[in-house]
Amino acid sequence: MTVYVLDTSAFLHVTPTTLRGELLTAKEVIEEAKSLELQTKVETALVQGVVKVVSPSSSALRKVKQEMKRTGDRLSVADIKVLAIALERKEENPVLLTDDYAMQNLAERLGVRYRALRTPGIKKTLKWIRWCPACKKEVKANAKECPVCGTKTCRRALG
Repeated sequence: MTVYVLDTSAFLHVTPTTLRGELLTAKEVIEEAKSLELQTKVETALVQGVVKVVSPSSSALRKVKQEMKRTGDRLSVADIKVLAIALERKEENPVLLTDDYAMQNLAERLGVRYRALRTPGIKKTLKWIRWCPACKKEVKANAKECPVCGTKTCRRALG
């Protein structure tokens, strides 16, 4: 049986009852559902028992966060937990359903299978850095201003 791990975009683009397999998500994904249509879709899947809400282990969360630091990707709490759930179930070869490129980038680096739904998906993995557009200095990942000249920093991908 295929294990699918759903992020918010999966609920937007797929009707969970059409998927055959075990469907998992995080509580934070449910909380991200803002529109009435999405809330209804999520609630129906939960009430019917089609989707199970699970929590990842602290170990899996730690691994995802460590890889995020290495790549410079930015994820919401919901996305981190969804990716950690998929990572934790790696022995079952789960499929992460997401259109989020940052999640796909991290999934690729962590060895987690993923499937894009409405986008073409990533072509290659990237690492993101922060740098100063004025003096061209690479700065710490969380630096908003250049420590050398005070210019607002930017983010750029290294291929």
